[in-house]
Amino acid sequence: MPMTLSWHSHSGDADFRLSSRHPRTLLSYYIIFGALHEISHAACASILHIIYSPTSFNEFLRDFLADGVLAVLFRTILARQCVLPPLSLLGSDDDRFVAWAESMIRQSGWIFSVVLAALVCSIAKLRMRQQKTAESISTVTQPIVIGAIITAVEALWTDLLCLSTVPLFGPTTLHSAGATYLCGNFGVIVINTAWTSADNGQHTLDLLQRMISVTMMRGAQSGGVITYCKSKRFPNKSNPTVGVRSRVVNKKRTDLSKLIRAKVKRDVFTSPANTFPSDGFVPFFSGHTRFATSSKATFDGTHPQRWSPPTCHRMYNFNIVPDRLVAVDASTSSSFSPFSSSAADFPRPIRVENYVTHNGDFDFYDLNGKTYDLEVIQKWLPIATGNKLPAMVDSVCIAGFVDLIRCQGCFSLSARYAICLGMPTSRILGDPVAANLPSLEDYEAIGVLFETELDEMLEAGNTVESISSDVNKRRVLVSKVTAKLLREPRKTRYIFSRSSRQSDEE
Repeated sequence: MPMTLSWHSHSGDADFRLSSRHPRTLLSYYIIFGALHEISHAACASILHIIYSPTSFNEFLRDFLADGVLAVLFRTILARQCVLPPLSLLGSDDDRFVAWAESMIRQSGWIFSVVLAALVCSIAKLRMRQQKTAESISTVTQPIVIGAIITAVEALWTDLLCLSTVPLFGPTTLHSAGATYLCGNFGVIVINTAWTSADNGQHTLDLLQRMISVTMMRGAQSGGVITYCKSKRFPNKSNPTVGVRSRVVNKKRTDLSKLIRAKVKRDVFTSPANTFPSDGFVPFFSGHTRFATSSKATFDGTHPQRWSPPTCHRMYNFNIVPDRLVAVDASTSSSFSPFSSSAADFPRPIRVENYVTHNGDFDFYDLNGKTYDLEVIQKWLPIATGNKLPAMVDSVCIAGFVDLIRCQGCFSLSARYAICLGMPTSRILGDPVAANLPSLEDYEAIGVLFETELDEMLEAGNTVESISSDVNKRRVLVSKVTAKLLREPRKTRYIFSRSSRQSDEE
């Protein structure tokens, strides 16, 4: 059954009727007006660059066409999308100016589409008045007019009202902001080992470079990638997994994605010191591209961030029940491997190194009802961890907190977490004397006490699972360690009893 869409002009001069016999004509004009709408956004951005930063216009144009002309045409014509490079190219650090530029680019779309629709309607009305028969011109004019009007309504809905879709075509949601902000994090888990072993990892490098090119939209001053692999510098007996961090600071006329790709290739795939294990090891690559908003784009401030250097700690794998006596014998065996799932591997020294990539700001930390700002945290973390501040950027402090919080499987690290962050008396103080925190050697000492008492409980018929799930058994373990601490030298007793004194004082 044919469909008829009618519109009666107020002057009575014409009776518009769009028959379903011409849907392709309407669709064609709808696509054309939509493409013109998206082009208006790009044109406004180009004008802003020409006016306020003419030297960056060529870079803006290159980034705009980075995916290729065909891809840009496809997004503009069929997907009705306009993907623009970041406004950081305008060279302004004023947030108000950037917000104004974003608003100008957004508002230009609906203004252009509304003016164009009004112009098309006026021309169509003028032409019909000049014709003797309105019906003869309606089949040509009506698809143009309706296509322009629909596009103008959509533009008002999305650009002016900041709604995602017109209610007629689907559910609507209000955007929380006038622009979409992208995160600089990216990552890939390589399940197919051929992607890392064949052709020096070209498949993985290609994928990483494409991901970096996307995240570069939100900033490309510096960036890096972290992965873990086997180091050939250590004997086969230890066979440790080591973190390999590849970081670069971009130059004025270089491509960050190409620089990071080349650095990862040198550090990981062509390095004589590193390789990926072949016994079911699944490598991953995690990275971040950065635009420095509150600090300089320096190498030490580039992600991935690390606070503490790699350190060996005695770790338990709580997935299986340890047999301490067998573990001691096996750890001296030439066939010992930390990648083994044998019950003879507990506890064992494991290389620990934590890296973080993130997007955001670290301005304060709340602990026991008090708020500590970044300046105090930067002074306290070296006291708590025993390692110097690696960089003045706030994000490196997140890596420091990860070092403190990530303690599962290690008694010494768990003791450090409890004293620094886990007790009601825990405080963040920038003065070493006032903080009065133990050293790493002190934490290792209490860790050995816990290991010894745990062995005795396991020999008595308990299991790791039964102890971890029973609060009473955990209390027994702690009380035994506390009793031994009281018999330790005066210095050790002083270190681990001061928290109680601080609690009494407060």
